Amino acid sequence: MDTTEKIHLEKLYKETLDDCGQNPSKEFIKQEFLFTLKEKGNLFLKSQESVTHKVEKSKKFINVRRLTTIMTELKEQMLRVIVHNSANKVAELSDEFVHASPQEKEAILAGIDFERWLAEVCQESLEKTNG
Repeated sequence: MDTTEKIHLEKLYKETLDDCGQNPSKEFIKQEFLFTLKEKGNLFLKSQESVTHKVEKSKKFINVRRLTTIMTELKEQMLRVIVHNSANKVAELSDEFVHASPQEKEAILAGIDFERWLAEVCQESLEKTNG
């Protein structure tokens, strides 16, 4: 398709969008555009491919938005798992602390502090995400 044909098709496509009104479906736009091309006598396979490409591009945008939602949900699940595991680790270390020698108690307290800090930071992140 040469540049002139492309410009002409883009102009027709924009006119079709103007004629379609607000928030038409992608399929409706495609059908209107093809109808416009038929009326003008300029229906070629390449123009149909161009419209299909624009519709596919819109679908890809929607898929990216869905992927972003899925990634956010996975992040939240990972944070919840970390909070849960840290709470379990604090319980384990607390049990160990009771029976630990004086030399081990300091290391166990450091572990408890770390696990509490980790759970707290993950919980704050969850709260910010769910805002």
